[in-house]
Order: sequence, then structure tokens, then C-alpha cells
Amino acid sequence: MSDNEKVTVVRSGSGAGWFVAAILLIALAAGAYYVVNGGFTNEKSVSIELKVPDGK
Repeated sequence: MSDNEKVTVVRSGSGAGWFVAAILLIALAAGAYYVVNGGFTNEKSVSIELKVPDGK
């Protein structure tokens, strides 16, 4: 390489994009964990009973 030769380095994006993606992934995993463990229920049990005639 000679002394007057120019070298241009092009870097696309930054590390901030990967950081935001990681935060979103963690938030998605935490939300899924919350939903799987009954996060949106009111802790009340639901019971449905149907009386069917016995044909007599």
C-alpha cells in the first residue's frame, strides 16, 4: 500500500440495533412466560354444568 492510497471502510448499522433486538426478544419471552403461567386469569375457577335428560 502506498502512502497516498485511500482506504474506505463502510460499516452498516451499529450495535444499538442488536441491543434493541435483544431487549425485544427478552420482553417477548417474559410475556410468553407470564401468559403460560396464567397471567391474565382472575384466579377464579369456572365450572359449567349441563343437565341432560336421561331418556326416561
